[in-house]
Amino acid sequence: MLTIINQIPYCVFMIPGTMLMTRIRPSILMPLSEFAWGIFTLTCAFAHSLDQMYAYRFMVGFFGAISYTGSIFIIGSWYRRPEMARRLGFYAVASPLGSMFSGYLQSAAYENLDGVRGLAGWRWLFIICSIITFPVALWGSIAIPDTPQTTRCILLKKHDVELSLSRMADAGHARKKVSMAGIRKALGGWQWYLFVFAWILLDQNEQMLSNAMTLYLKSYPDEFTVPQVNNLPTVTNAISVVTTLAASWYTDKSRNPFLPGLMASIMFCVSAYILVGWNVSLSAKFFAWFMGGSILVLQSILMTWATLETMEDLEVRAFVTGSMNCLGNALKTGTNIVVFPTSQAPRFRRGYIWTAITASLQLVVLISIKLMTIRDRKKPAPVVEETLKKEDVGDELAQEMPTNF
Repeated sequence: MLTIINQIPYCVFMIPGTMLMTRIRPSILMPLSEFAWGIFTLTCAFAHSLDQMYAYRFMVGFFGAISYTGSIFIIGSWYRRPEMARRLGFYAVASPLGSMFSGYLQSAAYENLDGVRGLAGWRWLFIICSIITFPVALWGSIAIPDTPQTTRCILLKKHDVELSLSRMADAGHARKKVSMAGIRKALGGWQWYLFVFAWILLDQNEQMLSNAMTLYLKSYPDEFTVPQVNNLPTVTNAISVVTTLAASWYTDKSRNPFLPGLMASIMFCVSAYILVGWNVSLSAKFFAWFMGGSILVLQSILMTWATLETMEDLEVRAFVTGSMNCLGNALKTGTNIVVFPTSQAPRFRRGYIWTAITASLQLVVLISIKLMTIRDRKKPAPVVEETLKKEDVGDELAQEMPTNF
């Protein structure tokens, strides 16, 4: 229930928050949200009732809503097509690296801080997270550059800004504020439907990686220690880091996000099918859980692909990328309770069957996106009128003539 309480405001305010960044500087909005996130994370450490924890986790979800999509929005405003995948890839690996760090942090808190000053280890985790958050929020107010058209970042020199403006002007970027017209335009194109559906499937697939392995390990306390329960799942995150960086590098060099996305999806399908079978060796199960981390490649690939396909229109880009993460998380919050209930641990037969289905659909959607991009490339470019009406030419010439002619 705590997860649902946290995810509701996170999903509801994600799209409005991303849109708001076209009107309020991200260098103001994001650090303020981060600082508030840190305050309510700290209050979680001192909650004395479940109702208090519900309220605090709700506020944590609210102020964390724009963090991910806001960062994608900013990155997409500063880099050109051949540079996008690596930058989004570097950002995407922060998630599995963070999960790895939190796993080690949980182990350390359990072993060293549990009971210190009368506080349980889980309370110390909230305290540590908030302590890390406050300086990050302060740094964000200095380092977040907004967009090239609006930046006031003191870390950038004048010629840096001028260079960025010229680069992004060549790429077709324009400063706009999100409006209802922009939303209607986004809903009128195929990009919103296919990329949002692809991200929804990605979030469904990620459920196999979140708690399934951890709960399996916890089911055998005589075979796996508490540190092993926390640390072994981090191997999945390590594999996702390596595969994401490799896929991002390939995408920028080849300008082809389809191939690494397809390969990662195929590998994940194999992992899902192994776990559906279940009656395999422990080594095969570990292989499936570990190599299943390759699906996280799609976090950077899909965001890169969506950004590239909507790069010329800031309104459409903000709405599409915001919708992807918002709707994906919203549906995952609901389905996670149904398809991966803890009562079915450690096998999760229903969950693995569901994941095998969504993984197979992921392949279909990726192929569909590729086909739509091929179709768009074949469309003739709009013809631009190179001649003006005769009377317009006369008016322009009259305006340009010297008055003493």
